[in-house]
Amino acid sequence: MPRHIKYILLWPIIVLTLHLLLTVTGGYYWWLHVDKIMHVLGGMSMALSGLAVMDFYTTAGELKISNRFITALFIISFVAFAAVSWEFLEFILDYATGIHMQPSLADTMGDLLAGLCGCLLIIIAKSSSTARGEGVL
Repeated sequence: MPRHIKYILLWPIIVLTLHLLLTVTGGYYWWLHVDKIMHVLGGMSMALSGLAVMDFYTTAGELKISNRFITALFIISFVAFAAVSWEFLEFILDYATGIHMQPSLADTMGDLLAGLCGCLLIIIAKSSSTARGEGVL
């Protein structure tokens, strides 16, 4: 498992680091649409992590999913859970500190949609690479 941990955590750590840099530098205030871009990147990173988790358990012989629809459904569910968890965290921080990370319900719904769009980009990319024999999806 140790060598797989870096593949599971690599992209989310990169996106989280970028998020922290944008937060510290005020990037979210001077770059209007960066929030949605970050949520797309977050969805992409979590989709890649979900694929790495599946790859780990498939390689270990503990999981065998040959149906591409089930694989895509797992990845979408994995990303949706991560996106909802992130929005819950933002809500808790807003409520506890008053920093207003979530200005409106529409913003929150847009964030969730952006994360799922990022996930779909990875699913489409992986599906096309699988057609060439290169992927797990």
